Amino acid sequence: MNSNSQKRRVSKSRPIDIYKIGETNVAAEKLLRLTVKLLVDGIIPMSFFEMDSAFEFTKFLNPNIKIPSRDELRKKTIQIFGEFKATLASELKKIEYVCMTADCWTSKNKKRFMGVTAHWLDKNLTRKSAVLAPRRFPGDHSYEAIANLLFTIMKEFDLDTAKIVSVVTDDGSNFVKAFEQLNIIKSAFDNQIGGDDEEDDVIHEEIFNVMQNEDSCQLPNHSR
Repeated sequence: MNSNSQKRRVSKSRPIDIYKIGETNVAAEKLLRLTVKLLVDGIIPMSFFEMDSAFEFTKFLNPNIKIPSRDELRKKTIQIFGEFKATLASELKKIEYVCMTADCWTSKNKKRFMGVTAHWLDKNLTRKSAVLAPRRFPGDHSYEAIANLLFTIMKEFDLDTAKIVSVVTDDGSNFVKAFEQLNIIKSAFDNQIGGDDEEDDVIHEEIFNVMQNEDSCQLPNHSR
């Protein structure tokens, strides 16, 4: 038997701890990220690996694996989410125009959510889409609350009204009212029709002041 074969046999039979939190272990980091991906893709609770059956199954595959705790999984999930969010925001910053969709719903257990997606063409004219937020939306779904949450999500990804071609929603009355009240440019120019020059100057000044205020809640155009 040659020396290479002997090396392979030794490395195969030697116990390998492939999961060590707190150490610079590439295999450990990879395993933790794959575990988070499994839980997220399958919508599996982080308590999954605390079940006896899941523990036994994992240990059967490799007795040397240290199964991550719920706290370790939670921290890594938050970290990966932050990385993904930063990468997506960076990509969207390079895009000239974006279209968005938004919707609100209530789950079977009475929890309320808002979902927001973005859609764009890349430099090769390939259609791209991303989920910006499935966000918990407690309280009343008033037009003010809808506008504020939607505007907050836009700001998180540095999306201003000039970049967003339109936000597509259903015919929900509060969605419609939110855009009617807070699409400042559309509202102002709708009111401008039939006005005199002095009124036009006032309207243009109001638009300029609102657009200069980064904290003011401004919504883009609306489609339904």
